[in-house]
Amino acid sequence: MEILELAGIGRLMGDEVILEDLGLKLVQLLPTGVALISEEFRRPAEEVRGAICIALAAMLMDSAILGNGSRRPRTYLLWMKRLSRHCARFLPIPDPIDKCVWGVEFFERGRRAKQYVVGISPRQREREFADVVGLGGAPSRMIERIDVKPGGKFDIYLKDSVVAYLERLRERYRERERGRSA
Repeated sequence: MEILELAGIGRLMGDEVILEDLGLKLVQLLPTGVALISEEFRRPAEEVRGAICIALAAMLMDSAILGNGSRRPRTYLLWMKRLSRHCARFLPIPDPIDKCVWGVEFFERGRRAKQYVVGISPRQREREFADVVGLGGAPSRMIERIDVKPGGKFDIYLKDSVVAYLERLRERYRERERGRSA
């Protein structure tokens, strides 16, 4: 509850959970009177889940910047760096962002680079890959499927909700760049 309170989502008052401004806004995004398994509910629920993850990560990053190392969101930052790299490839392109991410782009710094995004051991990389393919936690919610190609290469296909998030991120970045040049 301490983390939810610091993130501005909700707080505990006695035995009750009180929603803060952000929590109330997120609740309003969810449709009422529809089945929880319906597509009409599922898409907004995914966006709300993503917004909560971002709000929590922002709070964790602020906490880490202020020196609380016990709350360092390393895994979240790593996933966001990987998604941002894919988004950056499409910045000058007006077409929709491709669902397909090259495995080499996702895990390595560059096409020809043998250095990985962060200094991690092969064992840690295997564990991360297990997360990506759905054997682990949250990252499996971002990935639709992985196609293995000859030579050990692979393509990662992002879910539609992740692609929509990246397109909004790209548009926000473009607006910020236009605002700076004006």
